[in-house]
Amino acid sequence: MRLRKSRKQFPSNRRRLVLAGSAAALLWVLLFDSHSIVDRIRWSMEIDDIQERNGQLLTEIDQLEKKILHSADPLIVEQVARESYAMRRDGETVYRTEPANN
Repeated sequence: MRLRKSRKQFPSNRRRLVLAGSAAALLWVLLFDSHSIVDRIRWSMEIDDIQERNGQLLTEIDQLEKKILHSADPLIVEQVARESYAMRRDGETVYRTEPANN
């Protein structure tokens, strides 16, 4: 009689052990693995931010190219090159200053 009771309890304990092991493995994969869900969400947000910034930069590049192409005046081209791209003439030294914070 006791032998049968222990046999009935053994599969129940085995099931609990398998469930606990499976839950631990799933928790490990979801939270602590090198490619966990938390990391994937963080990477997805970072990709969205980078793509948004990339779009802004492409728009800015298009605007600058249009500004350069539509202006035939070499002084305007030089001004855009100096302000936007920090270009300088040969032999010229550029000193950058920052406005004083009050």
